[in-house]
Amino acid sequence: MTALAPARPLKKRLQSTGLWLLTFVLMVIMCVPGLWVMLSAFRPNREILAKPPIWVPEALTLGNFAKIFGFGAEQVGIPVASYFANSMIIALTSTVIALIIGMAGGYAFARYRFRFKGGIFLGLMLFRAVPGIALSLPIFMVWSRLGLIDTKPGLIIIYVSLNVPFTVWLIDGFFRQIPMSLSEAAQVDGCTRWQAFWKIEFPLARSGIAAAGCSRS
Repeated sequence: MTALAPARPLKKRLQSTGLWLLTFVLMVIMCVPGLWVMLSAFRPNREILAKPPIWVPEALTLGNFAKIFGFGAEQVGIPVASYFANSMIIALTSTVIALIIGMAGGYAFARYRFRFKGGIFLGLMLFRAVPGIALSLPIFMVWSRLGLIDTKPGLIIIYVSLNVPFTVWLIDGFFRQIPMSLSEAAQVDGCTRWQAFWKIEFPLARSGIAAAGCSRS
């Protein structure tokens, strides 16, 4: 028994080392496509389109970025600044609206009892389960009649409606983890319902609200 005792820790160390090496190799393989795309952004077109492919870059350049953003003699006719501004407006607006609605809904589901509460919550989750591609044709038909095709309000409405169920579910879980006794104690000390929420419950749930906002943006 004493002769076999030192072999067991050695065997465990070898297994752990082998597992780490296997994990490292798999992670490298998974990162290769992303690394290739990132390097292609800094490579000239002759290297990107070369056959056979050039695996090790011969030269790195910022010329591709200069062309896209309109610097230098050669320019690409892509309004990157306009695309970026539109994306920021749509993403920020839809995120803020979804957070406001989701925070109100999540707090209501976590703190209040009302009729059909379970059915409404289940309906929200079932709506979230519907794949977005299945809604593309109905949304296109409705939006074409309303004149919302290719408009910022049209995209914002779609993103908000798709994101609200998940936001409600996520924030509901965070508010359920906050003891109701904290809010009740604040109200006993003279706070209104709104003050108890804003001064006690909201600061405790800020991490969850921030996580919901980051996951939606």
